[in-house]
Amino acid sequence: MLQRDIELARASCVDTYGQRSTSTSPFDAYHRSVFGDDPKNVLTNYGFVANASFDLDFAMLSSITAFDHTSQGSNDPEGPGLGDRAGAFDVRFDTDINQFSQEIRLSSPAGARHTWVAGATLIKNDTRVREAIQVNFSSFGGASLSTETPAQTLAGSSAYLEPVTQDAVDIGAFAQVDWSLADRLTLVTGLRGSWYKKTFTASLDFPGLSFPETEESISQSSISFRAGLNFKINRDALLYASVSQGVKPGGYSVQFILNANQLPGAKQERLLAYEAGFKGRIAPDLNLNLAGFYYDYDDLQSLTQVLANGVFTQRFSNIGDARVYGAEGDVSWSPSRALLFRAGATYLDTRITRSVDIDGNGIAGDVTGNKLQSAPKWSANWLGRYTASLSSAVDLVVQYDGSYTGANWRSIDNSPFNYTEASTLHNASIALASPDDTWEASAWIRNISDERVMAWQFNFGGNMRRSYIPPRTYGLTLSYRFR
Repeated sequence: MLQRDIELARASCVDTYGQRSTSTSPFDAYHRSVFGDDPKNVLTNYGFVANASFDLDFAMLSSITAFDHTSQGSNDPEGPGLGDRAGAFDVRFDTDINQFSQEIRLSSPAGARHTWVAGATLIKNDTRVREAIQVNFSSFGGASLSTETPAQTLAGSSAYLEPVTQDAVDIGAFAQVDWSLADRLTLVTGLRGSWYKKTFTASLDFPGLSFPETEESISQSSISFRAGLNFKINRDALLYASVSQGVKPGGYSVQFILNANQLPGAKQERLLAYEAGFKGRIAPDLNLNLAGFYYDYDDLQSLTQVLANGVFTQRFSNIGDARVYGAEGDVSWSPSRALLFRAGATYLDTRITRSVDIDGNGIAGDVTGNKLQSAPKWSANWLGRYTASLSSAVDLVVQYDGSYTGANWRSIDNSPFNYTEASTLHNASIALASPDDTWEASAWIRNISDERVMAWQFNFGGNMRRSYIPPRTYGLTLSYRFR
């Protein structure tokens, strides 16, 4: 699929924004040597997971070790324009993320009346981002982004080079006990303590905006908990209610750093969640899940727009408090071994209850009362699948699925520029697979109706950059699961 996209771009001689590329600038030899001159996006991912378990008689000892590497590189020669200024920016970046995790846990032996689990975790994450933007000032008539830099020196083009690193370590300990109060009633209690530290470095090489390598770090500790009641109506149905507090570590924005004042990151975010619901089988072939919830956020984290050296860009900050309430449900029906139908829906009501001035000058604005970003009032999904046995070793699987996402905003300022209309997506696939899911060969088509749906939007210096989900896309997938 990637190769096909590249060839289409070459055949049309335009970039991903539909603008014809005429650039001959030897900008950033490193990126050109890796990614070339054609618009493309290259994603590489690999990793491993190792599990080990030991029976200690009084408990089961388990170890889970994992490593994951993801690298992504893309370029957009003669990239997004600015109004009628085609090719104002030439954007290239590559990212490397390495994550190592280790978990050790002890769990109660099988058959215990009160079940428990306790353990410790270590997560280490290293992120490296190299971002480069060629700003073609000739598209601006020689205008300068900085009054400190003579416009005549920017009549051609200038390179914005930004190497960024973020190193994070998270250490935690946890315990949970499920207390059997009666044959059908269980009390669930859990506690987790954690400490994390993130170190962030960034520098900028750009005429009039440069700053040397700057390092920031943030470290915090937290305690989170969970308490709930589970009541078994029968063997196949459960009523539950819970209250829990979770903590999301703080961090930094890793893109478009124009000013060292952008570097102070966000501190940790706290969520107090209440939830109650039902899970179970209500008929021999019919399962139903229903839930209602209320979420209370303190120090909500978000990317916000700020003014840095006269240019609007983004910063990762705590924007205030918010509340969310809603309900969700899903149903699955399997009238025969060959047929499966699923459908689900979610209702959300979100509101920012308190907002803060991000950079002290009101640029971020008062967003109290606004809706949260990417939080549609209504969303839904559905699926239909038919499976036929061709032989003892091969199944034929035909599937159709779809989703509905209601209108929503892509930023907390709820600006009309960041408003996304409701959309409906349809997908289909046909596959040959082994009955035990060891291997599968499938042909698929996604976004059948070729909907144009915005995935994200970013304001860089007044230049509104938008990314959209892939258009109608088709391809083949071969998969094998090692056991």
